[in-house]
Amino acid sequence: MAGDRAPSSGTKRRLIAGAQRCITARGFGATTARDIAAETGANLAAVNYHFGSKDALLTIAMLDAIGAWTSQLDQAVLEVDSDAPLQRLERFLRGIHRTLTEQREMVVASVQAFAQAEYSEEIRGALIDVYEQARANLPKLIFGDSGEVTAQQRGVGSAVLAMINGFVLQWLIDPDTAPDPAELAAGVAALAPSPPTAGTE
Repeated sequence: MAGDRAPSSGTKRRLIAGAQRCITARGFGATTARDIAAETGANLAAVNYHFGSKDALLTIAMLDAIGAWTSQLDQAVLEVDSDAPLQRLERFLRGIHRTLTEQREMVVASVQAFAQAEYSEEIRGALIDVYEQARANLPKLIFGDSGEVTAQQRGVGSAVLAMINGFVLQWLIDPDTAPDPAELAAGVAALAPSPPTAGTE
């Protein structure tokens, strides 16, 4: 294709999206440049031309998926409109649940980034940034507090982050048997009937 021989943001975007679909279908290690070219209808040479190598494209595709997943979390936060911490948590999880069904390819690609973080400083750095932001922002979501995050609230953020990761993995393995947000919220309530209030240490 003649368009693949000239710089084209449209071609690059198409290759990234195609790489994400290939990662979802085949896994990072099994995806080849030919797979991506076939998936997108682009020239095989376009992969190297725009990204330098197949692995560079796959890395960018996973970083893009991480960014998209973070945006989905942010959107879920914006949709929370309750004052009760437990209800805020459940509604937030419902927002995440919806993104799982709507954006499965993106979610799978972002989850595969965890394994590749062992070998890519770029992917590891992106995940570190995402996690650090989540630890700071999730307590504000749960408690509705825009002030400074206390050490205890940061612990809550870490716990909710662990819950999100576990929820996503269970859903990817089998959506039919994975817990729904109401079950998760009820489990949290059973463990901590009186959750800490904002600003406590």
